[in-house]
Parts: sequence; structure tokens; C-alpha cells
Amino acid sequence: MIPRVLLYNEGFRFAICPYVESDVEDVFAAAVESRQHVGQWMSWMTGDYAHEDAEKWVLHAVSAWEEDSDYEFIIMDREDGTIAGSCGLSEISRKYLMGNVGYWVRASKLKLGAARQAVQLLRDFGLEDLGLNRMEIVIAPGNEASQRVAQAAGALYEGILHQRLRVGEIVYDAEMYALLRKAG
Repeated sequence: MIPRVLLYNEGFRFAICPYVESDVEDVFAAAVESRQHVGQWMSWMTGDYAHEDAEKWVLHAVSAWEEDSDYEFIIMDREDGTIAGSCGLSEISRKYLMGNVGYWVRASKLKLGAARQAVQLLRDFGLEDLGLNRMEIVIAPGNEASQRVAQAAGALYEGILHQRLRVGEIVYDAEMYALLRKAG
């Protein structure tokens, strides 16, 4: 099993840390604070999002880590110790050495570099610790902030995937970015 440790770079304000069961209250508060901006891009954030949803997510994140199936992290602000959001690697294929990157940042921590730093840490974790060759970031067209994060983390833009995302009952095309292991 991959060790559950805090990941950070010395010059970064934000770190990523695997979920623990005691994160439920803080994750719920961060999600509710961010309902408006997260909900337009993430299918899980609905008007009905409740404390039980946060609890289920945290328990899933903890057990998925133990099963080596997904690697979900909270994004932690090292300046004040608060949860700034979440990021993770899911849909991991050991056969093809790839996974899917996801991230969101709470409203009060936007424009501070939280997503960019978290994705850079996640990139290093996926490529180095997990040995992945490819990490995909699938972004709804129009989500320019997320596109900037992918670009800042060094992701390669690969084009449009038609009818790739579903948010609520609406199906969207998606922009595909990929973080790749350097050849050689």
C-alpha cells in the first residue's frame, strides 16, 4: 500500500494530504461554501448536497486508498490549517498506467494558487510514486480557471472529446489535457 503522508513543496502555500475520517465536517463546510462555483462544473455538487454526502465521500476516499484503487487528497492551506479543497486520482488503470485527475477549490481560497499547487503535487505523486505514464484532466469547455490550472501544471492540451462530461442531466463536450511522463 502507498504510504498516507502529507505532500508539499517547501515554497508552496498548499499541501495535499490523504483523507481521514475526521475530515467530514471540514469537507462539508468547504463544499457548501463553494456550492455555486463548484456545482456548475462538478456533477456531485447539487442543491441537495448534504452532510451525509460528505461523510460518504470521505469514507470512500479512506477505503479507496486502503484498496489502492483511488488516491484522494484534501488540499490544505499550510498558513492556517484549513481545507482549501480536494484533488485526487481516480479511474486508475494499472494495465495502461494511467488515471484521471480531479480537483476543486473552496470559494474563500480561489485565486491563491491552491489548485495549481495541488495538481503539481498530484502530478509528481502519480508519475513518481504510482509509476503512471499518463494522467488525464477532463475539463468542461468554458471552465477557463481549470484550463489554466492544467496548463500551469504542465499538461499537454490534446483536444475536444465530444459528449464526454455529464453534469446533472446535461451532457457536454470536454477539453482533454494530459500530464505525461517524459520519455527517456
